Amino acid sequence: VNQCVNVFLPTVTPTLSPTPSGSETPTSTPTYIAPIVSYPAEGALVPAGLLRLQWVSVGVLRQGEAYLVQVTDTTSGVSYPNQVTLQTSILLPADMIPTDGQTHLFQWSISVAQQNDQGSYRIVSGLATRTFQWQSR
Repeated sequence: VNQCVNVFLPTVTPTLSPTPSGSETPTSTPTYIAPIVSYPAEGALVPAGLLRLQWVSVGVLRQGEAYLVQVTDTTSGVSYPNQVTLQTSILLPADMIPTDGQTHLFQWSISVAQQNDQGSYRIVSGLATRTFQWQSR
């Protein structure tokens, strides 16, 4: 009683951390979730006339990022040039409206993309893909 006792702990043996070999490949993960489409609804029948595609914002976009919209008329097999915007909607050009008297099936996708030094875009989010039917004029 009333004595001080020193108890020695075992010495910790150091372990070596792995040395990078230089051949490791980083795994990229999407920066954002896929945008949520709000209009038109999946498979909706859209009357002839101008059409605005709409989606919900994924948050504040970083410098050099934008929404990338891809549209294809699967009935005629025409893929339209990609459109880039900072807004959460895009008005499709009037020349996309079918004029052959039949309803066309369109597929469209929206994603967040980042512009590189050459001016092209690389997708950095999940891709939301939807379809709609567009009536002819």
